[in-house]
Amino acid sequence: MKWDAIDGEYIHIELSRVRNFEKDDLKTHESRRRIQLRPTLRHILEQQKELSKKFESPYVFVNSYGRPILQDKLRELWAKVMRGTDLPYRRMYETRHTFASWALALGETPEWVARTLGHVDTSMVYKTYGRYIPNLTKMDGSAIERQFAESENRNGSDCGHNCGHNRDFEGCQSVITI
Repeated sequence: MKWDAIDGEYIHIELSRVRNFEKDDLKTHESRRRIQLRPTLRHILEQQKELSKKFESPYVFVNSYGRPILQDKLRELWAKVMRGTDLPYRRMYETRHTFASWALALGETPEWVARTLGHVDTSMVYKTYGRYIPNLTKMDGSAIERQFAESENRNGSDCGHNCGHNRDFEGCQSVITI
């Protein structure tokens, strides 16, 4: 990632590095995206800028010589850190899945998660991470039930539901008129 991809509000994802080579294009047009700079992320980037300013590098994350961190070296460091924990080994790429499942479990919208991951639409998010989308009411169907079963009856009937939708329901005498 380069510093010029960061403005006051967003990180603009517009290029890619694969096997240490910078590519001019991304995998898909939809991969070109912008990620909003939340306060915590902004703070981390400000700290990084201070740490790396002596190198005057266009890259955000650099090695001790001021050059971009090589993917192979980063993978080695990742493996070393993972071995030093009690966590099962995970590839760096899998942190993307962790991000998505945590974001959804915490109530972020599938649309936001899909956009952040660079997906065209939410279908992949629902297919892959749907089980992490919480049922905030904890009762499937409760919201729709409240809306219609407990709604005030327009015709004053005491049958417990909106009689305008079913004239054959026992206790309902209303007729739909157009």
